[in-house]
Amino acid sequence: MERMNVYIDPDGSIDTGLLVLVAAPTGVVYETQCAGLRCEQRGLEGYIVPCSSQSYELTSNVAADIADFFYRHFKNQGDSADTWPSKAVAELSTLIHSVAFWTTPKDAPHRRERLRLDHTRLEECTEAWIPIITPYGPGVLIFKNSD
Repeated sequence: MERMNVYIDPDGSIDTGLLVLVAAPTGVVYETQCAGLRCEQRGLEGYIVPCSSQSYELTSNVAADIADFFYRHFKNQGDSADTWPSKAVAELSTLIHSVAFWTTPKDAPHRRERLRLDHTRLEECTEAWIPIITPYGPGVLIFKNSD
């Protein structure tokens, strides 16, 4: 099978919300812009699962909270998380844990699960590209870059 590349929001005109890109051998590489004002292009082979902007607890707009986190701490400069203070990593970990992720197990009802920040891949973490662990395995949380 020939590998396909799909660029998410190539002209910056789409509000994609929160998307989870789960790593999997699908033959499709999703690419996106990230890292704030540094405007890096990154991609990962897998599939996309859309997530609600509402927190797991339905008490806040977690998408806005995550965007605000990057502005407050880094002024959208795209700093890599492996250089962040531990307090910032802990705050982002809490925010990621509040993202609701729906799964569809075989022969079972849909379930709402939580995401986890992947602390083993913090060197990848930047605005709009957050390494996570999903119920389906490793992935990244992506959203509109601030540039």
